[in-house]
Amino acid sequence: MRKPAFGRPGLLAAALTLVAGTAVSCGSPESEPESPPAGDSSGPTAADTAVAWLSEHMTDGLLDGACPDYCGRNIDAALALEAAGADPAVLDEMEKGFEPVVAGYISYSYPDEKGGEVTGDVGGAAAKSAVFAQLVDAAPGYGGVDLIARVADHVSDEPGLEGRLFDRTNGKVDYQYANTLGQAFAAHALDAADHPEAEAATQWLVQQQCEEGFFRESFSPASSPDQGCDSDPAAAGSVDTTATALLMLHDQADDAEIEAVLSAGAAWLAEVQNADGSWGTQPGEPGNANSTGVAGQALGELGDREAVQQAARWVGGVQVDDSGSQPQGLAGEAGAIAFDRGAYDAARSKGIGAEGLTQWQYATAQGLGALAFASDTDDGATSP
Repeated sequence: MRKPAFGRPGLLAAALTLVAGTAVSCGSPESEPESPPAGDSSGPTAADTAVAWLSEHMTDGLLDGACPDYCGRNIDAALALEAAGADPAVLDEMEKGFEPVVAGYISYSYPDEKGGEVTGDVGGAAAKSAVFAQLVDAAPGYGGVDLIARVADHVSDEPGLEGRLFDRTNGKVDYQYANTLGQAFAAHALDAADHPEAEAATQWLVQQQCEEGFFRESFSPASSPDQGCDSDPAAAGSVDTTATALLMLHDQADDAEIEAVLSAGAAWLAEVQNADGSWGTQPGEPGNANSTGVAGQALGELGDREAVQQAARWVGGVQVDDSGSQPQGLAGEAGAIAFDRGAYDAARSKGIGAEGLTQWQYATAQGLGALAFASDTDDGATSP
């Protein structure tokens, strides 16, 4: 039996787990959000059409053109599809399709300029793959790898760096590239597996939250005496990183410390939401579907109904509707979500095309996150 993502049932059968009011609730056991009454179910919602479009752009369970360069986007799509209550058969196909590419996604090798070979193992990719394997309830050894053991093997026990995710290059520990996004997946995967390294990985993730509530994307250099966000004068708030961290910590909301982390992060996201309901990658930037989708999904998980409805309306404004009267270039693309207004307008005449497919896939996968939490009486499916 497939395990629900982040400890909750999938949506679209009940399009939502939103609190009836507008206050942010961070999921304490005493305040579980209530599902709203079902709305008009006479036709497909914006989330339904996005699910259908993503599903149609897969071959053998993988997004068309995503691998080898963008294999991780299959996982983003799977997380969004599960949240939106997609047909389990779609996720079953994704489980089968992704398994042969796991090893190549989490490890790499290439010739160096001296005729030798550079090899590496990527901690963040292993962590993301482990979360996917848990989502689809894959058998142990998925992809020929014990993914939880691999993730744990990439969590530092070095004094002062306990819990920090790292990579390996030519067999040696490499702290250069792992970041808070990968750390969030590692903390979630290890916690879900009840692994002994879960506490250290989670605490390292928590350290990356500044007092303002946001999570920074990059860690401090390993040589820095203080590894926390507040000690970094260059720390900048990242919408995507903050939202991802909140999503990955949500299952630990029964812990008082984590609940405070979630509350602070949710308050920051709500504070930096643009007036039109969107988010950019950084606060104040023009909105895009990726950041708006993941931030909307995070606030949906945490019960901020007003923010997620605004986000869904913005996403709906860059989604191809299913009215049958789409612009010529977007005929037959009902449900697809553009990265932003510029991308939508460009495709009105020339279409998405092979060169734009990857961007539209990724925007649809993450934009769907907000639509999945919009009520089916106000799902944001407005025509641009």
